[in-house]
Amino acid sequence: MPVGYYNYTVVVTYLSAVAGVIGIGLAMRCNIYGAMFCLLISGALDSIDGKVASKKKGRTRSERAFGVQIDSLCDLVNFAFLPVVIGYAFGQRTITYMGIAAVYVLGAIIRLAYFNVDEMERQDRTTERRSCYTGMPVTTVALLFPLLYCFEPLIENKILFNDLYACMMVICAALFVIPINIPKPDKKGIIALLCLGLAIFVALLLACIGVL
Repeated sequence: MPVGYYNYTVVVTYLSAVAGVIGIGLAMRCNIYGAMFCLLISGALDSIDGKVASKKKGRTRSERAFGVQIDSLCDLVNFAFLPVVIGYAFGQRTITYMGIAAVYVLGAIIRLAYFNVDEMERQDRTTERRSCYTGMPVTTVALLFPLLYCFEPLIENKILFNDLYACMMVICAALFVIPINIPKPDKKGIIALLCLGLAIFVALLLACIGVL
């Protein structure tokens, strides 16, 4: 048997990682819209992978631990590295941006590692569902960066947009590690976030084909 787990509880997470890698490839080819679409898709898949995993009864401790670890590793690709590569693709080539990118990725790494430790300790204490997160989940950037990019066609000064993108990265990096409690979305909240993501997807699509 190959190393790892391959049942339906993790397949959605794997698909999310595939979307993130495709997004990085598109960004390296300067296809910013394609990369943003992949970022949105990764976020959508990440929002439902936990629901899918919870449907399986009697998961072993190893399966649960693997799910936590693989989810965070995929999040690192999708929501830390992909936004950095996107920024580089549309012109962020300065030393300052490299520093901001390093701070952003470090913030995401710390947030994900902290979540992993906290989640494993929580699962040892209780089987109840998590009610809130400490620090902003890195998945949030799957909506924030595409939403910001929807306004890019309206900003004639591209240097200004680059600065706004960098500022967004700094803000996100801070929110990753600031100990604020953020309620975990319930079923209605997830549907609302998916609808928002769909609206952003349509707006990007319209901008891509020149309607906006």
